[in-house]
Amino acid sequence: MNHQPYEQWIFEPDSLSHAEQKALAAHLATCKECARLRQKWSLLEEETLFSPVMVAPQPGFTRRWRNSLTERRQREQRRQAWRFFLILVAATTLVFLSLAAILLLTTSPAEWIQAAVHTLATTAGTFAAARSLVFTWLSLAPASLNIIVGIALGLSFSILVLIWTFAIWKTALTGVWNR
Repeated sequence: MNHQPYEQWIFEPDSLSHAEQKALAAHLATCKECARLRQKWSLLEEETLFSPVMVAPQPGFTRRWRNSLTERRQREQRRQAWRFFLILVAATTLVFLSLAAILLLTTSPAEWIQAAVHTLATTAGTFAAARSLVFTWLSLAPASLNIIVGIALGLSFSILVLIWTFAIWKTALTGVWNR
């Protein structure tokens, strides 16, 4: 006997129309094979689909899982840090090599030497002028003002060092997390 579409209807009773439900009920009354299939399917649904049994995890599973998650995150952070560092080094190297190639192709070594000497002389002159300006200002200012400015600069530098140390310490303890 042909049991289609009744077998399919047994497995999908919620999607049947009213007429299909009546036809299925009439077929189940006459066909013992389909009635047995319906009964077995109902038992199976009750046992497996509607009463899930939760199995407890093995002892120590959550601890092992958390440890492995922490290790994976640390590995990923190290991998990202190395990737960033290598990309930064590669980009810097590429820029310097490109600039060197441009300099080699567009100028002569005599121009390089001249530019280097000019830059060195200008830098030395600027530092000498700044030094003489500071010493002139210090010699004209009263001694008490020099002491106050020195203390203020020293405290400012000390505070900056403390802030920097705290930032490094906090980063070392908590790490840097990707969000």
